Amino acid sequence: LGRRVVQGLPEALKERLPHYSAVLFLDTDAVVHDMARPLPALFPPGKEFVFSGDIQGLYKRYTSPFCAGVLAVRSTPRMQELLDRWLLRYRPEKCYVT
Repeated sequence: LGRRVVQGLPEALKERLPHYSAVLFLDTDAVVHDMARPLPALFPPGKEFVFSGDIQGLYKRYTSPFCAGVLAVRSTPRMQELLDRWLLRYRPEKCYVT
């Protein structure tokens, strides 16, 4: 992407989502247990956005039920709207980057 991905995540999703049926984003330290599982199988029926939470107890600093490093988004008008709202509130200068 030519920039820190953590800081560019909503922009990257917004840019790529119209070109695919869904987009999966994984941090470089994410673990995939079943590489043969197709992306659509990650979505429960009726869901357009799925994500992982932070691993509780691994780091005391991170305890969020939402982990931006492991998420998948279906390409739907509703998810495009969600990304638009995310970008309105998004402040990359406040993102935690190591």
